[in-house]
Amino acid sequence: MTTRMKVAFWTYLVLMVAGAAWGIGFLLRSEFTPYHAAAAGVPWSEVPGNFQIVILALTKLAGGLWVAFTLCIFVLLFLPFRQGARWALWAVPLLMLAQYVAPMPAMTHLTTNTPATPPWALTIGCMVVTLVALLVSVTEKRGG
Repeated sequence: MTTRMKVAFWTYLVLMVAGAAWGIGFLLRSEFTPYHAAAAGVPWSEVPGNFQIVILALTKLAGGLWVAFTLCIFVLLFLPFRQGARWALWAVPLLMLAQYVAPMPAMTHLTTNTPATPPWALTIGCMVVTLVALLVSVTEKRGG
């Protein structure tokens, strides 16, 4: 791999490790996040038991999907991307961007309808870093 490809690879890898940790964190949660608490307007202890079960099920679903998506991207990153497959140069960052965009409707709903502050800066920051890595990997000059 060229230096530019290595930079993109390591950037994507760091983002994916962080993404896996985020998903695992959701899988391991025993109550909602602080921004979900702000949206609910009540502490976890005051949420009825039936709703706690539903909220945790959805939280674990989101975490499981995040981990599954991340594992798929890991496979693409470690196999076709490292082998220089041109399509993988686009597939990896586009899938990563899709992963970051997917929760945005829910984040927007929370932001506009509650006092909650979802992790916008983190999400947008990851998108920007992904786009920079994409530009680094696809703007390499060709020999000629």
